[in-house]
Amino acid sequence: MKWRLQRFGPRPKLWHLRCRTVVPHRWEGPNTLRMGSYGPDGRLDPETALFRRYHPRKKHQLGQAYNEIATNSPRIASAVFAGPLFPAFGHFLLESLARLWAVDRFPDRPILWSVGPGAKQDSLHPWMRDILDLLGVTNPILMINSPIIVDELIVPAPGYEIQYRFGAHHFRFLGKVNHKPEPNRKLWLSRAGVEEAENTGRTALEESLTQRGWEVMRPETMTIRDQMEALSCAERIAGEQGSALHSLILLRRPKRLRLDVFARDPALDGHAINANQHTICARLGIDYRLHRMAEESVEARKGTRVTKTYGPPEAYLNRLD
Repeated sequence: MKWRLQRFGPRPKLWHLRCRTVVPHRWEGPNTLRMGSYGPDGRLDPETALFRRYHPRKKHQLGQAYNEIATNSPRIASAVFAGPLFPAFGHFLLESLARLWAVDRFPDRPILWSVGPGAKQDSLHPWMRDILDLLGVTNPILMINSPIIVDELIVPAPGYEIQYRFGAHHFRFLGKVNHKPEPNRKLWLSRAGVEEAENTGRTALEESLTQRGWEVMRPETMTIRDQMEALSCAERIAGEQGSALHSLILLRRPKRLRLDVFARDPALDGHAINANQHTICARLGIDYRLHRMAEESVEARKGTRVTKTYGPPEAYLNRLD
């Protein structure tokens, strides 16, 4: 998987759109999301669509146009368009924050996120608010679950685009936590508390890691600030592939940090492996090492969820050493 990050980083573009109708987002399938803003002619503004790359040179438009747009909606003067508010930690971190690099220029303008039609969510989850506080974002928050007309819609281009684009300007905006590594401090980020099934062999592996001086950390039990304090003090970090490792995107220029990631599904290779961690580490200058363990046996696969039996702990410890 060789590509040059600097050729794939988006630029800090900014659009000012007049008299736009912004709609809530609505899923209509695994890769179809109705969303975005629309002009008086009812056409989707392409700047507000959602794009992802599952291959570095192929762009996929996930955000599609609604068939019909209501014109008798409430009206506000101005807002910064932030796109869909995704409740999943990784997608919030990478996509729902992707346009916020520009908010420093408009500190008094509301940040406009869309939620699904009929959604009861009318405020941010505490961990979302903690991330915004960490980033120094103090703008008013506006979450819409029905169409709204905005006289002046400020649309920043996404600074991060799953899976292969991470702009230098967005990297600077997100990097708020100083890296202050303590000698020999090693963290293992466990997935034991976030998976439905307890995979055979995980407990033995984590016990062996503890005996070798690794701290086993369960991010879902910690506040964002406590997570970042632990990550910022680590000299080594390791764990299975997962969005908890994406939190490293909040570090400011980590130096001499090594990250060992173990593929959740050892059978995947090439661009079939999620590349977000590679992209983040390449931009931050982290020593990133991905391991696929032939010693593991997979019993079941369902989307990104894998049920498997781990190999002997020594196999993992040898990779870490």
